[in-house]
Amino acid sequence: MSDHYRHKTVVRRKNMAEAPELDRSNLFFEVGVEYRDTGSPNKSEDQFLRWINIPGSGMKNMGGIRWLKTKSKKRQNSDGIVLVSSHLNTDSHNPWDDIVDFHLGTVRYWGDAKFHQKKSIDDFEGNKNLRRAIDESNRSRHPFILHFSKTRSGWMRFNGLCVLNSLDLAWFQDLGRPVQNYRATLSILDCNRVSVDWITRWRTEDKLSVRLEGAPEAWENYIRGKKVNVMRAWSGKILSTKEQLPPPGSPEEKALEQLHVMDPFAFEAMVVSLIGNVGAEIVRDLKKTRDRRDGGFDFVGTFIIPEPFKFEINFKGEVKRHRSTISPNHVSRLVARLDRGEYGIYVTTSAFSKQAQEEVYEMRYPVSLVHSRKLISMIKNTRYWSDIGIDKKWLSSFEEAGKEEE
Repeated sequence: MSDHYRHKTVVRRKNMAEAPELDRSNLFFEVGVEYRDTGSPNKSEDQFLRWINIPGSGMKNMGGIRWLKTKSKKRQNSDGIVLVSSHLNTDSHNPWDDIVDFHLGTVRYWGDAKFHQKKSIDDFEGNKNLRRAIDESNRSRHPFILHFSKTRSGWMRFNGLCVLNSLDLAWFQDLGRPVQNYRATLSILDCNRVSVDWITRWRTEDKLSVRLEGAPEAWENYIRGKKVNVMRAWSGKILSTKEQLPPPGSPEEKALEQLHVMDPFAFEAMVVSLIGNVGAEIVRDLKKTRDRRDGGFDFVGTFIIPEPFKFEINFKGEVKRHRSTISPNHVSRLVARLDRGEYGIYVTTSAFSKQAQEEVYEMRYPVSLVHSRKLISMIKNTRYWSDIGIDKKWLSSFEEAGKEEE
């Protein structure tokens, strides 16, 4: 090779030199955030390959299942797996339809088998790594699994840190030809961000206590065999009992006591009137049911969604003037009596248990839970509220209705 060409080669290699060494101590992947993917770990602006790859344990810049080799001599399999689901609108053929369900905190992910004359399901590298992960009984040797979605060119959205629950055989169509493949079910752990420094340490260190330094609590619990909390899209909606009750000593707490001492039938009549008041624009045919002929409901009505989306939804509700917490059984009974397409409303002067709320959100019950603080807030939006509490004349007007029920 001449000096001229040798010089050009040296210059090219200099230009392709790696970006300055990366300090990973303050880098995190946060759920729902997009990260720059240039396709090269050598570019300083890259936040995907550059952040994850380390010498001897790097992933390729293509493919859906990307594995990260261990750096430890005491382990043999991959210490990490990166799963990528592509949601780009392209002309390229993609036979797999992965599902990310934040409501349930799960990911359903296809293996990488395609139609091939000679290869079997376990001959594909991605499937090999998924199979090794599910077959490993020692959790300390399990790979972390990071799931990303590619929703636009050059960017990756982080969906969470996952663990592999099951690997099932399934069939799909690849250009009209049936192909057997793996279908993985993963749980998204309940952690909002993952330290890049930790995913490096998990691959490089030998001692478990060191490997767990900086790990999310949910991952450490999983590795140590403790209860694992799964991310739920609705988890932030779960309210404590304190959050559902008026502050102690407040005017709202005194108003709640006014409701507690009402006749139960009068209280039901008041709630029905209140719903009609605050929902005047969309509530129609609202009426209180008779106590002994209500089928377990205290009121019924219809929500009217106006034009241009005109639609009617029938609803049924229960009213409980309780001081004790409402359990899942109470809510389940309401749901069980709803007809198809109907909506339920549960109103109480107390609070709903954590389990009752979780059941409603996880099972996607068509039910609205109205706890005591929300109930008082509804009253405050009427003309019957003042700084000294609820208008006594207004409350007493329902006492006659209560006597008629009796």
